[in-house]
Amino acid sequence: MAQPAARSPPHSPLVLYFDPDPATARLAVGGLRLAGYQVYPVADAIEAAAAGQRFGPSGSGSLAAIVIDVTEAPELAREVLHALIEVPGLDELPGVQLVNRADPPPIPGTEGFVTVRRPFTTPALVKALREARRSDHGDRASQTPLRRELLARLEILLVQHFGSLGPSRDLRPFATALIQEAELPTPGVGATLVCDLGALRLENVLRLLESDNLQGVLQLDRGMTQLRLHIDRGTLRMADVSLSDGERGLGRFLIASGAFSAESWQTELDREDPWGRLPVQRLYEDGTVAADALAHALAQQVRETAFDAMRWTEGRAMFFPTEGLHPVLQALLPRPEASITNVILEGLRRREEYSELHPHLGAADDVFVRHHAAIAHLGRHAFSRDELVVLELLDGHNTIRDIAERTQTGNHAVGKVLFRLLAAGLAQPRHPPVVS
Repeated sequence: MAQPAARSPPHSPLVLYFDPDPATARLAVGGLRLAGYQVYPVADAIEAAAAGQRFGPSGSGSLAAIVIDVTEAPELAREVLHALIEVPGLDELPGVQLVNRADPPPIPGTEGFVTVRRPFTTPALVKALREARRSDHGDRASQTPLRRELLARLEILLVQHFGSLGPSRDLRPFATALIQEAELPTPGVGATLVCDLGALRLENVLRLLESDNLQGVLQLDRGMTQLRLHIDRGTLRMADVSLSDGERGLGRFLIASGAFSAESWQTELDREDPWGRLPVQRLYEDGTVAADALAHALAQQVRETAFDAMRWTEGRAMFFPTEGLHPVLQALLPRPEASITNVILEGLRRREEYSELHPHLGAADDVFVRHHAAIAHLGRHAFSRDELVVLELLDGHNTIRDIAERTQTGNHAVGKVLFRLLAAGLAQPRHPPVVS
């Protein structure tokens, strides 16, 4: 794994993360970053030691906690922990251990770690990390006697009802696991909202979150498409989508604002970020885009993303509360934002327009051609600027999606113009040649 060259993101606790399972690691790292943590993943003992020396007490001092899997590859985990303990000061850092069983393997260095059992949710991991850091500052001292009392009472009850299990040493791991399971956050009020977008449309979900004045991340999944809307007490702040997503990606709005040319944005797309940061975090922290331009682009992007998702008739929505905004959003405040009420109102207008336009336009991959004679008869002065731009691209080769990407306006805007041109007889679908 390449060592990051970018500087540490500001205002964000740094967590060193080790997990040999790539799938779990990607989900966990992404979830922790959404919760406001800076995450430094390591793959082996060498990288762990280097990270510890760089960010630990003897380095920048920014390392706040350790998250490590101890059961997927126990020997590798032992090596990683041993390498970390040898770095001065790291043995005193709080930590979270990920396990597959109720009784984790006895690896020296994890005695004081908070335990999270697989499979786990992002809220569960965030809660465990928060608990571990509180423990490091002494805030859990008053909770320790209560936990010990619960454990003792539970062991007595287990012996009374299941005496055949054996002595206390056999029951303690089971009792500990029951208490830990009870402490994990579960879906419900203040933790997680999960709903079917086929039964409850997005505007209803947004109204619910607005009425409860909640702050967090709303994740929307439909097939292979995943969107995340950052919500801040009645406002939409940011949409987290693929950096290369032409329709919803941030580049479309930055190019439209003049912050990037199409060529310079492609260069930005091709640049690898060793930190694996979210696109907006990378642009802001590297100073690639001015704060005002980035804030305006984020507000436009989250509105358009919400408008698109409001047309979904299937999929799933999940809300994850957070204790604060993404660090970049916090740094940009107060900046332009999108009110949930305004987004819902405009989104319903867009959806009504879409229902009228869609039957006439077909799919985003459809191709159209212009009527040269009719256009020449009217003259260029008869057309608006957006109509002229679309007409130039109706060459029999470009799809609606191609035109949307070329103009950086989106499928909906192109569809509205194309609908007018079709109704006026100035364009028509390109029909494939008839093969005899």
